[in-house]
Amino acid sequence: MSVTAATDREVFLKTSDGKTVVTTLAIISKSAVLKDAAAACIAKGAKIEVDLPSISEVTLHHVIEWLVHHIDEPSLVPERGTPISEWDEDLIARIPLQPERVDLLNAADYLKILPLSDLMISIFARRVNEHRNVDRIAKKLERLHAYSMRFEAQRIGVRRQLVSDGANRVSDVGSRGLEFVHGDFGFSFTTTAA
Repeated sequence: MSVTAATDREVFLKTSDGKTVVTTLAIISKSAVLKDAAAACIAKGAKIEVDLPSISEVTLHHVIEWLVHHIDEPSLVPERGTPISEWDEDLIARIPLQPERVDLLNAADYLKILPLSDLMISIFARRVNEHRNVDRIAKKLERLHAYSMRFEAQRIGVRRQLVSDGANRVSDVGSRGLEFVHGDFGFSFTTTAA
């Protein structure tokens, strides 16, 4: 029996959090990974059970919701620049947290659902472009510059203080900060300028 001949068979998907989600072969047909796993189970004559150790139940429900909505669409990946459908926009809007959106992208990649993967990449790319403007980048660069200038001033201040305290040798030690050796007491000390 082939996978396409038994599209109404139940498929049991076990998530990383130990939950089992039940769906059908017809719904998972856009996923190359799930389709191949189902074919292997069918060939053995076994119940179709697939472990998904890197996908949570919540993420899997989003994946299945997307698959159910797009079940009648061809599996071809839309061309770049194709507008995102209103339904897809609503699905993504219902996923409030950024890490959950990243989980959905990772699940789409893991399950090899190219249209969903492309949708998520498009959403992330658009979000990056929306928040990218000259003023915002300039402010970020100013903060980085101010931080590096403050760090340099602290490093120079520590060096001056150590020299005035009688250290015989003061040298930079890269990311660890400064090292000085005090000859009178026979010790060396490494400090970081926070």
